[in-house]
Amino acid sequence: DEREALSARLIDLLNHTDTPVARERSPYSIIVPHAALDYCGEIAAAAYRTVADRQIDTVVLLGPVHRELEPSVLLPQSHKFQTPLGDAEVDEIFLKELAELSPVFRIDDIPHLEEHCLEAQLPFLQHLFPEARILPILLGKQSRTLVEALSDSLWTLFAKRISSTLFVVTANMTSNADETQGNRETEQVIAWIAQGDWQSLIEAAESRRISSCGAGCVAAILLFNEKLGGEVEILRRGSSLPMVRDPKKVVHYAAFIIQSR
Repeated sequence: DEREALSARLIDLLNHTDTPVARERSPYSIIVPHAALDYCGEIAAAAYRTVADRQIDTVVLLGPVHRELEPSVLLPQSHKFQTPLGDAEVDEIFLKELAELSPVFRIDDIPHLEEHCLEAQLPFLQHLFPEARILPILLGKQSRTLVEALSDSLWTLFAKRISSTLFVVTANMTSNADETQGNRETEQVIAWIAQGDWQSLIEAAESRRISSCGAGCVAAILLFNEKLGGEVEILRRGSSLPMVRDPKKVVHYAAFIIQSR
């Protein structure tokens, strides 16, 4: 809640990550975890640093719903999202256009008010892109139908706006898994992401063979990327074990970039 302390922490995380700014490449999307900065701030910062030099007008935020999993893609009613760093303005023009593209979209503030996954990204975005507007999107059920509708709609709206748009997709590789099982699951999820295999990812999420919260959101951007022909690169990975020290309840994290060829 302290503006100066939060700003200082962000600067420290971004300055001390060993991931360089991507001058020779141009990531149009990053995949980052959602948890407290103490848990995954360094991992998220590795991805955010690679896009720090980009000129961004709109940030499209994709994250999962952690509570009631409705068969909808949820857009906010609110015009602003507030953090200790100030207000992040919602891009209401794009929000309206997106909502009109498919019946899967529903405008409802309640899921957004109860959700943390997108909020965790806002301080990084406000620090790096203070003038950018945001388009916050929550995926309800992790289903192939919703993933395809979401990805197709994003393609229709943003395929020709890649240069001024940043897609921030947030997902944790596992959710409170046993360390051994979680490691196996994480290896598989990372492999699918690195290969761009959105179909295996959403099939595993839909059948609950993996515990990744946000797998559907990742699948949506991978399907988008399939049309664009981009490349996926993993930057960094880690887990909550150093913080919680409970091998029976470990959350695994990873950061990726996706760049057009």
